[in-house]
Amino acid sequence: MPNPIARHPTLQLLFAAAMVWVMPAWSSPELISQGDRARSAGQFAEAARHYEAAVQSFRASAGERAPDTLVAQSRLVVVLGELGHATEQLKLAEQVLRTHTEVHGPRHVDTITAMNNLALAYRLLGQVDEQLALTEKVLQLRLEVSGERHPHTLLAMANLALALSAVGRHREAVELNQKTLRLRTEVLGERDFDTLGSMNNLASSYGAMGRNAERLALNEKLLLLVKEILGERHPNTAVVMNNLALTYGKLGRHEEQLAMTERALALRTEVLGERHPETLSSMNNLALANNDLGRHAESLAIDNKVLKLRSEILGERHPETLLSRSNLERSGYMLGRYQEFIPAGERTLQLRLETLGERHSDTLFSMSNLALALGKVGRHDDELALNQKALRIRHELFGDNHPDTLASLRNIAQNYLSLGRPRDAAALSARYIAGAERQRAQPGLSAESRRSLFEGYAQRYRFFSRVHAGLGEVEEGLRLVELGKARTLLESMAAQRAGRAGVLLPAEQQQLDDLNRQFGALDQAVARARNAEARQNLEVVRNDLARRYEALQAEARRRYPKYAQLSDVRIVGAADLAGLVPEGALAINYVVAGDELGAYLVEPSGDLRWVSLGVAPRLGDAVDIWRRAHASDRLHGGALPEGGPRAVRHGDGSYQLLPAGQSLPDGVVVVRDTAEVGRYLARLLLQPLAAALTGKSRWIVSPDGPLAQLPFEALPFGSEQRPAVLQAEIHYTQSLSVYALSRQLQAQYRGLQGRQDLFAMGNAQYEDRRTLDANRAAAFEGTRARLRSTALVDASQLRDLDGLWPDLPGTEAEVQAVARLFPGSSSVHLGEQATEARLQALNAQGQLRKYRYLLMSAHGYLSPEQPALSSIVLGLQQRTPEADGYVTAAEWPGYDLRSELTVLSACDSGMGKVVGGEGVMGLPFALFVAGNVNTVLSLWPVDDRATAEFVAAFFSKVRAGANATHALAATKREFAAHRRWHHPSYWAPFILVGAG
Repeated sequence: MPNPIARHPTLQLLFAAAMVWVMPAWSSPELISQGDRARSAGQFAEAARHYEAAVQSFRASAGERAPDTLVAQSRLVVVLGELGHATEQLKLAEQVLRTHTEVHGPRHVDTITAMNNLALAYRLLGQVDEQLALTEKVLQLRLEVSGERHPHTLLAMANLALALSAVGRHREAVELNQKTLRLRTEVLGERDFDTLGSMNNLASSYGAMGRNAERLALNEKLLLLVKEILGERHPNTAVVMNNLALTYGKLGRHEEQLAMTERALALRTEVLGERHPETLSSMNNLALANNDLGRHAESLAIDNKVLKLRSEILGERHPETLLSRSNLERSGYMLGRYQEFIPAGERTLQLRLETLGERHSDTLFSMSNLALALGKVGRHDDELALNQKALRIRHELFGDNHPDTLASLRNIAQNYLSLGRPRDAAALSARYIAGAERQRAQPGLSAESRRSLFEGYAQRYRFFSRVHAGLGEVEEGLRLVELGKARTLLESMAAQRAGRAGVLLPAEQQQLDDLNRQFGALDQAVARARNAEARQNLEVVRNDLARRYEALQAEARRRYPKYAQLSDVRIVGAADLAGLVPEGALAINYVVAGDELGAYLVEPSGDLRWVSLGVAPRLGDAVDIWRRAHASDRLHGGALPEGGPRAVRHGDGSYQLLPAGQSLPDGVVVVRDTAEVGRYLARLLLQPLAAALTGKSRWIVSPDGPLAQLPFEALPFGSEQRPAVLQAEIHYTQSLSVYALSRQLQAQYRGLQGRQDLFAMGNAQYEDRRTLDANRAAAFEGTRARLRSTALVDASQLRDLDGLWPDLPGTEAEVQAVARLFPGSSSVHLGEQATEARLQALNAQGQLRKYRYLLMSAHGYLSPEQPALSSIVLGLQQRTPEADGYVTAAEWPGYDLRSELTVLSACDSGMGKVVGGEGVMGLPFALFVAGNVNTVLSLWPVDDRATAEFVAAFFSKVRAGANATHALAATKREFAAHRRWHHPSYWAPFILVGAG
């Protein structure tokens, strides 16, 4: 099902308060000076006490209308707003403006300042129309009295930009903020307090317009500056933290969003108190971050608290209170409580229409939110009317490339499908895809940010692909699904191919290579960061590198047409299919669109067709149950191990993996024999394709979503329900476009001259020749479980694994057995030579690219939450600071490979984090970027002795001339008939990903 909420990119922006420094630097007696010092330090309550004392003192000695009294009152107006005392601020601001007008006249600089302060009071009370009218008047007067470059005029520009944002006129706000920042930088300097405010406001305006890469760059730069200039505990440092957290959220970086929001909330609570509007803003954003991470119950509780406090402090009709109402409804919808929250949603929309107007972005968010809730209760016509109105206005305000407009397009398309109007839904796909591509292509994003940003859009590509295919427009459906699969991998492989073509001058290529190496080091450092702050600091450096790399790439494409051609990403379409699939083979391009499944089938002739596979709720759980069962089935007789997660079957036939100790939901049945899950998956994924698969000797599977971790070879197939590998050779590819590029590389490598056959490492020294006793083995498994469950893993935690890896003396025999197959054409590194330092040295000498086959027979470490840390573990006894023994996925792209085949004879080497739009991130991805064509990996821990025999048998077939796909299938068939190793747990984990 689609996400029921149309995320509004300015939802949080309006309450990430912009920095506004209003008061000019008047000379004053000591009480005002003390207040100024306290305010500059962010101690607003103390500043208010000093200003109030100054007001009383001056009033008693000089009278209400005296200049010093008015100065103190004006300062008190500002600090009351910073304390969140909106009603008191408004009352005093109106009084001060009346007095200034009477004493000085309407054009005096102090009168204009009083107008500005009254406008700020309107802003805090949510009276945005009054705020806008007054700030426009203030700017006009400042221009007439002081000129464009005066600091007071620049402040008026900044405040008018804020007012424009408050009424939803974000495009004008961007232009005015850009002008203000340029002028403030020229007049005041980059490190001036007011210049920092303009940076913050411009970043927020970029976010409102969906320009999140530019927003990120300014947020990161600004946070470094404010921490240096203002200090970690200043309230305006918390403002910037809050805004950077929101930017992370817009880029899909929700763990980082949560961590940064928690830091900002802790700081604001300590410095400002729980009831301050800025603190409530951070609470609000904490709820949003929890919702984005699927923690909807936690979000609902926070939303309730924030709404209660905002209603008490600001009143029911204030925009911040309405925002909290809307967010509370959003959390309720996420929990499926549509009927309960629809009346509240209708009330919120009405209030926003009355206070903000229908063209305000917050009002449009309420329209979309309510529309989708109405659709969930079957009111699809009402849903469509609201969605269409929101789309029309968003298109007028933002254009088609804005995230809000894309959300409306997505919602209407789903709406049309619910109304039985698939052709109308399909008609929106071109607009949606064009806008999403523009969002993905924003310059200045690291690969990680680009992936996370695209993950949210990639599911819509699959949705539209399925809609087109269902209408018989199969070629367009294939194009869309290929656009939505493995794009970062494809781009990285194309860039690698261009870089190795010798087109660039050596110095130019060296610059790109150096940046790529730095990327690898930073990816690993980010994954290992000790805490959120350390990781965010590294993110700043990585994003700066991304901008420099993109600039170099753009210049190289401009100067060298051949480089541009080679680095261009080619998406496979229907015209490219003839001859792509070998004779006797069938390519199966699976599509997982929510719970809906389908597959595109490609014949050697290029014939293309679509098969709908129906609905499969909880597909990921079914795959996980099947994989876990095969990893342990030989020990547990068809059931999952005792004490761990339990497999259950729901009434609709779907399966779920429940955490240990969780009570059983009503109507579920505990699965005693997991073989039934395999039969379920086979019925779902293979049986509908039986006519096309029968007679095909080779299946090229492009999985999607959770299917990337399913060993199709072990699924029962055919009339006798035997493992599929007994009937066909099976290998995998991330997408047909990646497959096509891999085949090109494969052909290129086979034409290389003077290469050797085998490079191999094994029997690395881990533990001074000791073996694990039972206690150490238990500690090892406990550490692995802890590391698998933690989201942030630092270098010291990786080193916690030191000494927990048992030596693998059997791998020496495995490597030597394979090396004997290639006499005189092998490079074998065993024992003390099987180290990361040696691997690095050989790579630096250009030796690794000389080998056709690589064999790494060692331990493997899987880090599902931090794929960059997934590693091949080499020797740990002779390490250097640069080579700690863990050759991580972040480091592999820095290696220069020309290998047709790499075999990772290690546990879990094929596992990793499944990222929407990319597939499995981890070692498989990293090796392809390094230049490898085919990779044999494992999907679960493997038996040492069985693996040694399996790898030797596999390489013997490769040595005899078999391609990797045939060699792997033949070895699996031998093992399936083996007296000792016949159980699938021994042979099913090994899969081949690549060109075949």
